[in-house]
Amino acid sequence: FGTSWLANTILEIATDYHNSFRSSNPSKAPFTLNDVSRPQGGNTPDHAGHETGLMCDVFLPRTDGKAGDINMDSPLFDRNATRALIESMRRHKLVREVFFNDPVLTKEKFNGRPLCNIASGHHNHIHFQINPPVRV
Repeated sequence: FGTSWLANTILEIATDYHNSFRSSNPSKAPFTLNDVSRPQGGNTPDHAGHETGLMCDVFLPRTDGKAGDINMDSPLFDRNATRALIESMRRHKLVREVFFNDPVLTKEKFNGRPLCNIASGHHNHIHFQINPPVRV
């Protein structure tokens, strides 16, 4: 379950990732969702967040063109594809925060902000959360 805002954000991030990186690197892993939240929201035993439909977990890209079932220390971890994916997240206007514990990527900047931040338990997936859009 996710809000329509999150669903639109996911589609826009996936499109940006494809157009800015994957179209010129077709053997690289696609944007692959891991988890959003429970139907109708509410408490989730596996996450401290993911209760409002505004947070999403994404599987890590792998060097074999697949995604998931690895962590940042795996020899299959594709840091370049991960960087491109997080940059696509950062380009989206509603994305508030990105968590992923890779020590290389957490030191990098994107538009003057950290590319991603460290958070407990985020060594095997990327987590991003969005702000609701401003009402006009």
